[in-house]
Amino acid sequence: MPTYSVGQDPMQMTCSIVEVKPERLAEVVEIEKLCFSAPWNEESYRAAMSGDSYFLFGLYTSGRLAAYILFQDVLGSLELVNIATAPGCRRRGYAGRLMAFMLGSRDWKDIALEVRSRNDPAIRLYEKFGLLRTGVRHGYYSDDGDDALIMTRHNERSDS
Repeated sequence: MPTYSVGQDPMQMTCSIVEVKPERLAEVVEIEKLCFSAPWNEESYRAAMSGDSYFLFGLYTSGRLAAYILFQDVLGSLELVNIATAPGCRRRGYAGRLMAFMLGSRDWKDIALEVRSRNDPAIRLYEKFGLLRTGVRHGYYSDDGDDALIMTRHNERSDS
């Protein structure tokens, strides 16, 4: 099980990033419900994790799940599917640590994601990691009709 230890975070806590096992999915779903208006349920996560192209990692502090990231890797093309931080754990850099972990955990050619056009904190995070706005899916989110911004980044190191 991969582990990424971080010393000296803003709260002076040690964090670990580890693969989320199926028996801990309830923790992910709990955060999912707090963060998204159309959350995935446990069955959706189980279905995604049953294949070999989806990866779910959690950032734990003091043994508790604080944030998670779900991404898909298809032949070196990454798609960020979900990333969330528990409301009481925000503004501590956890989502950024998960993004850095994802990008550093494997060889990749490009990354793509969709984000709500009104989700300014997420957009800023993705731009910090070099993703660019490359398209719009108008009315993509069925719960409120919000547009999805398509953001992508090509990995120049994969060209060599």
